[in-house]
Amino acid sequence: MIRPQRNLDKLNRTTLSAQAAASIRKAIGQGRWSEYLPSERQLCEHFQVSRPTIRTALQVLAREDLIEIRHGRRNRLLQTPPRSALAQNRLVGLVTPEPTAHLSPTAHLIISELRTHLAENGFATEIFVCPSGGLRARLRAVETFVRQNCVFCGVLISATREVQQWFAQRSFPALVIGSCHQGVKLPSLDVDHRSICRHATGIFLGKGHRNIALVVHKSGFAGDLASEQGFCEGIDQHPGPDRAHATVVRHDGSALNITAQLDALFKSDHAPTALLVSRRSWAVFTYGRKGRLDCL
Repeated sequence: MIRPQRNLDKLNRTTLSAQAAASIRKAIGQGRWSEYLPSERQLCEHFQVSRPTIRTALQVLAREDLIEIRHGRRNRLLQTPPRSALAQNRLVGLVTPEPTAHLSPTAHLIISELRTHLAENGFATEIFVCPSGGLRARLRAVETFVRQNCVFCGVLISATREVQQWFAQRSFPALVIGSCHQGVKLPSLDVDHRSICRHATGIFLGKGHRNIALVVHKSGFAGDLASEQGFCEGIDQHPGPDRAHATVVRHDGSALNITAQLDALFKSDHAPTALLVSRRSWAVFTYGRKGRLDCL
């Protein structure tokens, strides 16, 4: 009973690798990449297949003399696409700070919907995860990705200030999903975190709260920084003898860290009667901690 299942699994792997080889072959012919293929990890994420499947597909392309497999280094293209293919390249690069599986459900949904709509309109997409390490290495990796893949336009998701500046300073077509960092002039698509937090703070103050805390992720992302700015502006708009005491709780996103910081906060001399939580996914760790607590 086991052998037929093994044969079926082998057939599925063969079919997937053939499909992956066909997709890579088509992308090469369209001028998607120049000089080198993306890494195996990037190919796996782009085509949503396993690494053994990609490796089998690459072996097929190597036998066709389309690529040269170089162990420990990026696989090299052996056939240069025609100039007409390069001119018609319509590749949109999605730049993220971490693999899409680690992003928030909202960000993951945005990426999926975006890729679907782009594909329907004849645009290909390639996900690039910024590597960890020094700033120069990260920016050099971004430049290499854009140049070698002949990227037509960039979509920056939760990008750092330096990555946003790299695209802005080169006048490279790019859209920021989220907020732009201060001083960066790129088109962006996001809610107005600053205004929302300023308005929410005003609601708390109007209810008579004078010890208010903002719970925010210490990501350094523009949206989180804008949330802090709006919170502080909301406090500053209500000066006077009964001026509110404001506290910013910056956490690392883990339940353990959030609860530990809040426990310490509620034991302090300025235990809050109201909490403003920057993202709803963290509200479960902050709601109803002690006595009567307003939470937005």
